[in-house]
Amino acid sequence: MDANKDGRLSQQEFAKDLRHLNIPDERKAHFRRKFPAFDDDGDAVLSHEEASPLFNFMFSFQNLDVNKE
Repeated sequence: MDANKDGRLSQQEFAKDLRHLNIPDERKAHFRRKFPAFDDDGDAVLSHEEASPLFNFMFSFQNLDVNKE
């Protein structure tokens, strides 16, 4: 996740990590587009406090998406 160990998650780090998930590319693109919505302070990176809701969104979304589209 935090490849450069700065305590924040950049969009580039997030995109790289998404490649390792076994989910459709369309869903990965959806999550990449959602990244800025979780950046509360607008600094283009997510702190731990900002990233936690993103991960909750991602994994709760997968559980609710019964038709996997």
